[in-house]
Amino acid sequence: MKRILSTILFAGLLGTLGIGAWVAMPRGVDPVQQAGTTLELTNQAINATKYNAVSLPLDASTVITPFNAQGFLDYIGPSASQVANLNPNSQALDFWDGNLGFGVVNGIVITEPFPLKVGSPYLIQVDENAPSTLTVVGDVPPAGSIQFDLVGVDPCNYNEISIPLDQSTISNGAELAASIGNVNFVAKLNVESQSLDFWDVTLGFGVIDGLIVNDPNQFPVTAGYPYFVCVTGSGDGTQWP
Repeated sequence: MKRILSTILFAGLLGTLGIGAWVAMPRGVDPVQQAGTTLELTNQAINATKYNAVSLPLDASTVITPFNAQGFLDYIGPSASQVANLNPNSQALDFWDGNLGFGVVNGIVITEPFPLKVGSPYLIQVDENAPSTLTVVGDVPPAGSIQFDLVGVDPCNYNEISIPLDQSTISNGAELAASIGNVNFVAKLNVESQSLDFWDVTLGFGVIDGLIVNDPNQFPVTAGYPYFVCVTGSGDGTQWP
């Protein structure tokens, strides 16, 4: 079965991501909408590159060819220059830079673009000429085929995930944390404030648009969208879902 997902390229400045620099990371907004839905994007700043949070919940390997980081950049167009994702072991970004023709994975320089994975989230760097929407056509992957191997440490370690389409009953950050287990925080990128929205599982509160919220339903999550989960040492090696 084919489905069409319209993915918004949300503008967001991305600071250097490291163990002590999580708060420097911009927020991205959930990028995936179901078939036929299109979201609007405000004009992007001139002469600036932006990171945008996206995910690939569909098998688009016949549309994005080759199915690797450079193929993704080419699919988006000349406004896109870099594909990145969070390395849970180093808490830094692995990336491929199409303009420079090299990347870094696990701290090692690569000269060939890394392969994409169906279901995985990515950060895409684009300039002010980027399209406001990105439409991807693909096959819905079989139920249970999308899984994430999580890395946990104490107090917790960030992992970048997306919620598989077959996990549509998960509706908020607390439910996502409970489904995974051993998660202290669930976070997502907020493009408006360029900072993290999050739900603190341990303390039972969150921050949305800079405002404290006490109801987990005020931190909704949606299948097909990218999130960051902070996994404790007891959750190291967890495979989810």
